[in-house]
Amino acid sequence: MHAENAVKNFISGANCCQAIMSAYAQEYDLDLKTSQKLAAGFGGGIGLSRNVCGAVNAIVMVLGLKFFDTVDKFELYKIIQNALAEFEKRAGSINCARLTNSTYGERLPPQHKQTCSKYIKLACDICDEFIGGDNFDGGDTGE
Repeated sequence: MHAENAVKNFISGANCCQAIMSAYAQEYDLDLKTSQKLAAGFGGGIGLSRNVCGAVNAIVMVLGLKFFDTVDKFELYKIIQNALAEFEKRAGSINCARLTNSTYGERLPPQHKQTCSKYIKLACDICDEFIGGDNFDGGDTGE
């Protein structure tokens, strides 16, 4: 359900990070407007810089919302590391430029909606797996 809602949000005009945050906002007592504001700059791999994919940034935000009150910061870091590794394993990268075959500052053509929708869905699937405990592995971070 999260993935479906996030893709709808994206197709309707939200950036990738906003689309995902909107799909999870109410579950974590975050109003829609605030979630949109927090995620506004993360589209296009952070402000069209084509660095870390906005959907990947949303994974970090959603898992932070979920686990902030239940684990210490180093366990949270390990959860995030594992989630990012899972995204990279399934998508081949966490870098927007590589995922979308684009360059710094480039606005993507309309057909990018299909490509980015795939990564938005993947990010939601990974969030749901970690939230549900299906892929949870906090473990020792070595710090």
